[in-house]
This record gives sequence, C-alpha cells and structure tokens, in this order.
Amino acid sequence: MFFQPVVGTLLGYLLLDEAITSYFLPGFALIACGVVLAMRGGNTTAEEKLVHAEE
Repeated sequence: MFFQPVVGTLLGYLLLDEAITSYFLPGFALIACGVVLAMRGGNTTAEEKLVHAEE
C-alpha cells in the first residue's frame, strides 16, 4: 500500500510517457525508509505499551 505512489509514477512513465522529476528518487527513498521502520517496529498491543510506559 505504501508503494502506490512509486508504482503509479513508474506506470505513468512507462504507459503514458509522463516525465519523472528529480523529486522521484528522494521521495522513493523516504517511502522505503518509512516502510523499513514500520516493519522493524513489530506489533505491540496497547497493554504492552502501557507496561513499557510505567517502567
């Protein structure tokens, strides 16, 4: 889901001959970093967060 802007841009470039601007690579890098950080975070429940907050 997070890669929709990247896929949309690439499909627009390939199918519709749209230009890829200089903002594409930094934007892709930010999206990729966000996905990696979200995946590393793990699944924590509200109870687990409260336990860690009390410590």
